[in-house]
Amino acid sequence: MKNRKQLDIKGLKIAIVFLLLILASCNNRERELGTLTDGSVIKAIKNNNTWGLAVSSKGAASFRNLNPVSLEIIDTASKTTVYDFGYDEITSENNGFKAIAKIKIGDKYLFELSDVWSIQDNDVRVNRDLIVVKGEEGTGFLSAVKFSFDNPFPRDSVDIFVPGMIYGGTNNIPPKSIGGELVYKEGKGQSWIREDRMPAPLYGFYFHDGSSLTLLDEKPNGNTIKLDSTFNVVIDERILFGAMGSEINADRVVFGYQYPCSEGEISYGGDTHRWKGRYHPAEPGLTQKYELTLRLSEDKNFPEYYSNAWRWAWRKLNPKVNFQNIEQARRSLVDMLGDNVEHKGNRYGITNFVSSVAGDPMNSDRKCVLGFTGKALETAEFLIYGSYDGNTANDKLHYEQGLGIINTFVKLKMDPPVGEGFNIDTGEPALALPRDSCVYLRSFGDDMKALAKTYLFELEKGKDHKDWKAWLTSFADWLIKTQYSSGGFPRAWKPVTGEIAVAAPQSSYNPIPFLTLMSKITGDNIYLEAAIKAGDFCWNNGQSEGIFVGGTIDNPNVIDKEAGTLSLEAYLALYNSTKDKKWLDCAIMAANFSETWIYIWDIPMPLDMPDKNLNWKHGVPTTGVQLIATGHSGADCYMAFDTDEFAQLFKITSDTHFYDVAKILLHNTKGMMALPGRLYDLRGPGWAQESLSFSVRRARGGHRGWLPWVSTSNLNGIYGLKLLDIELYNKMISNP
Repeated sequence: MKNRKQLDIKGLKIAIVFLLLILASCNNRERELGTLTDGSVIKAIKNNNTWGLAVSSKGAASFRNLNPVSLEIIDTASKTTVYDFGYDEITSENNGFKAIAKIKIGDKYLFELSDVWSIQDNDVRVNRDLIVVKGEEGTGFLSAVKFSFDNPFPRDSVDIFVPGMIYGGTNNIPPKSIGGELVYKEGKGQSWIREDRMPAPLYGFYFHDGSSLTLLDEKPNGNTIKLDSTFNVVIDERILFGAMGSEINADRVVFGYQYPCSEGEISYGGDTHRWKGRYHPAEPGLTQKYELTLRLSEDKNFPEYYSNAWRWAWRKLNPKVNFQNIEQARRSLVDMLGDNVEHKGNRYGITNFVSSVAGDPMNSDRKCVLGFTGKALETAEFLIYGSYDGNTANDKLHYEQGLGIINTFVKLKMDPPVGEGFNIDTGEPALALPRDSCVYLRSFGDDMKALAKTYLFELEKGKDHKDWKAWLTSFADWLIKTQYSSGGFPRAWKPVTGEIAVAAPQSSYNPIPFLTLMSKITGDNIYLEAAIKAGDFCWNNGQSEGIFVGGTIDNPNVIDKEAGTLSLEAYLALYNSTKDKKWLDCAIMAANFSETWIYIWDIPMPLDMPDKNLNWKHGVPTTGVQLIATGHSGADCYMAFDTDEFAQLFKITSDTHFYDVAKILLHNTKGMMALPGRLYDLRGPGWAQESLSFSVRRARGGHRGWLPWVSTSNLNGIYGLKLLDIELYNKMISNP
């Protein structure tokens, strides 16, 4: 009995030791590496003989990867293979930890990698250093930092934010666009996006429980080469930026960053479903260095999330002002507009399209039209404003030209409109987009507002143009008859008859500033009441959710920049007319959306292309230029128009961020404008090209044309700021 008792005690001791070893082994399989401000915990997780990482947050934004190092190899036969690895070792350091890995792939490749992770508040930053120790000639590779969310989810259960590209779900972005419906039509899909498409290199997720995760490249390097403009696979160490993205599948959702910038499964140009493979050569001695930051946050709603994420990116990237001589630009722009006004018989007009390039034929489409691209009455507005400055020899001529354009337009019947303008040669009514056989609300909203402003400006100078007022009133009275009971307006009508051609009401913000001005001009509140109804309609039909659509007339009802900027102007007009704070809140949301289209990092031009082959020249900062719309990567300087609106928000709210945005829009939008002593390859001072791309066809556009809006948008920002606050104007134009 004694021996049995001794054996039982001995067995119990062995069992306890064994249990303790198991517990110790379990404890050794997880190590806490740090805690974020909100309580989220970063852990190292043992996976066989290597380590992975996990971040446990309060909500759905928790993520992990047992193999956080990903490599993709492309061999000499253009076959690609993806390999995933864990870290060999993780050691704690001040405010973070260091993870290293030695990666061997067969007997051909050897990579050494060091990831230094640091924690600050609710940000987690990784600095990656990778070196190729052994490789094979003619092959290439990319490296990636990838994680998976703890739980899989369908695309429609999360809002994705990529500035200027994706806002929430797949609604109101073209189906075939990057991140569009076509990507996820089978319930799964990949959306990896080159950084140079993004106004800020940022990719974020907002979950319906309020949690979010945002990935940012704080120190992007946009260097590339000419060959990068092709669809072919490119292996070159001079491509120094990456791609951000996600992969949504039934079993898991992956997100991360890959370097260099392989893009897919949709990319623009050529076949829709096609990858643009970009790799670095797998040559011994080649190094990769990049830095990424992950931000965890909680926000009340999606608009609050993307606004906060954008401002966080702005602070990190800290865009610089590219100071210009604004007074010189103003004089050059007014003179240039005057130079392009034509006088034929009893008609004054400005053509809708001319090549901006020195030496090109001065061919144009011969139509002079309202709003959007034509901006005929806005041209007249600034010719008249400029004529009062008294500092050019052409002041009298410019005044005559401005009056001439207006007096030509007031002869056109506008109740209903017979057209959006006229042919300069024949005087016959003309349409902005003849192919569509209709007249657009946007066209009239832009330029009727411009004429109403000019009427009030002239009235202050003691000149009452009663014929202008009568013409404006006739159009305003017809317009409000077309307003829906909901408060919206049709997008377009048939000329002459006024029959509705496009019923879609998404762009009903367009006439709001004009209608508020008409109440001021006539003293009749019927116009202000119509404007308020339209404002309520727009806000209650998508804009309260931070989504703005339908700005441009040639790309209908997609999310675009101009929908945001036009709404900003509309809500400020309502606030100025009513002093109702709700309109100020609406204006702030529209401003928050609009500024996410502004490039806040500088993208260099291709290293191996000379200036003569580039529409945007080496050394000119791209900061301040903006993407145009979802569905493509075209960019322009349209938001120069909104300098005064952001300045007004600064004056009302004292939020210095709005001041910073206004200053960028005032100066940086003129970086590639020809000025005295700096003509580039353009016709002369004041000239600029309409648009181009900073992505695949970098520094090249679909054409090199100038349209009147290019000049009037710049002048609207300048004169709007001067009329808003001359002291603020003088402060903002100065270069400290």
